[in-house]
Amino acid sequence: MSSSVISGATSSQTTSDKPPFWQNGMLAVAGIAAASFVLHMIFNNRYGYFRDEFDYIICGRHLAWGYVDQPPLVPVLSRIFLAIFGDSLRAVRLMPALAISATIILSGMIARELGGKRFAVVVDGVGCADRPDLPLERQSPDQQLPGTPALDGLRVLCHPRR
Repeated sequence: MSSSVISGATSSQTTSDKPPFWQNGMLAVAGIAAASFVLHMIFNNRYGYFRDEFDYIICGRHLAWGYVDQPPLVPVLSRIFLAIFGDSLRAVRLMPALAISATIILSGMIARELGGKRFAVVVDGVGCADRPDLPLERQSPDQQLPGTPALDGLRVLCHPRR
């Protein structure tokens, strides 16, 4: 009899009360992220190459386990993107555009996970898209620090609720 009581309590705890992903403002946040990506891709072909972008191209062609100015993942991603999309300016800047869009969505997910309603989630997405000092929004991925909001967000999302 005690095993049926325990199993009954366990089955009721496994049901999730989480709303679907697209509720509570996440659809608006996805729209903000899409708009940010489109704007980045429209304006990413202007002003020529930045000096760090030449470094990413060269490091992507000569992969190593470590570099003075960046972690090894940046040149690996650079090599993958350049192999798929070529040496164009848009190909070099596609990775940061995708990163900021993912950061906007992740930020909205964090706001929702912390109990924010629709207004809070949308304001968070707008604020994340509007912050010029966000390390992932810059065109240079080497300016990303270990404590970026994206990594902090992953820590919050992976941490079990109390």
